[in-house]
Amino acid sequence: MINLAVVGLGYWGRRHVESASASGRFKVIRAVDTDPGNAAVKEFADAHGITLSASSDDALGDAAVDAVTLATPHNLHPGQIRSAAAAGKHVYTEKPFALRKDLAEQSVAACAAADVVLALGHDQRFYPAIIEMKRLIDDGEIGTPLHIETNLSHDAHQMAHRARAASPDMTEADKNRYGASRKPAEWRLDAEQAPTGPLVHFGIHRVDCFIHLFGNVDWVFAAAADRTLDPEVIDTIAVTMKFKRGATGQLGCSLSTPLNSRLQVFGTGGWVEARGPEDPKEYALTSLQSLIHVRGGERRERVYEPVDSVRENFASFADAIEAKAPFMITPEEMIHNAAIMEAVEKSVATKAPVTV
Repeated sequence: MINLAVVGLGYWGRRHVESASASGRFKVIRAVDTDPGNAAVKEFADAHGITLSASSDDALGDAAVDAVTLATPHNLHPGQIRSAAAAGKHVYTEKPFALRKDLAEQSVAACAAADVVLALGHDQRFYPAIIEMKRLIDDGEIGTPLHIETNLSHDAHQMAHRARAASPDMTEADKNRYGASRKPAEWRLDAEQAPTGPLVHFGIHRVDCFIHLFGNVDWVFAAAADRTLDPEVIDTIAVTMKFKRGATGQLGCSLSTPLNSRLQVFGTGGWVEARGPEDPKEYALTSLQSLIHVRGGERRERVYEPVDSVRENFASFADAIEAKAPFMITPEEMIHNAAIMEAVEKSVATKAPVTV
């Protein structure tokens, strides 16, 4: 059993505790939260028998802790990763890993130098729909891959923005319909912390899917809009890209439209499309649930039962720690994801294509 400390015990940090424990590979013995006196935080820690403190130094200095997870604001990740590596702790960080390539490279280098495992919370690779889509591509069942496109959008963050601005048309139903997981901290609506808006918040998951399914990106060309919140907050973004293998891609995200989740791949011999639920509670379980595969005149459809993809990601983390198998996402892919995010930000600013 691997002893784990969770840094950040908000909604998603609690998911780390539950999914890591459910994997059967980790025992969560510590948690760190900046507000350990918060009644909900304390109640959760007590219920799970977790030692709670306000400083990550307590976890990093505890010889009984083998690994840490970071469910913290993304701007803290690079420094926290380096601190964990310096303390000899394996580290699992939530996304975004970094928004700049150099920061990603520094984190990877620090973990490599300390000989600790670095893992990243892009759990969508473990969706059954993504696993099957990857198999169809690799087995040539869609022919030569030509194009990949996705849209992942929802208006939960707009609701948070309207609540923060005390919008008079904001109803209690608006405030609560996405549940606790959709009441983000103010940094999520900060233009400096989210320079590409919804791409930082949730679209980045599909950037990882693009890398997983189609490989590295050569260049990106992005356009953004700020039509519904305020001029400082990007609410919608569209990214066109060219992959190094020759295929094209298109990614769209908005935080000002009702929930939509779709991922589609086109090839010379067919296409495959994954779709997600439209109900926010179902979306919290999986953002892609059904799959359609068209090949020639044949059409196959399937709906998958949701799996705890976060649990599976933690299992992959445990396998890497125990030297059974590498973590699902390579360090090179982690760096490339950050490089894409940086290139998209530059493209929005310059209104021109940017090489990754």
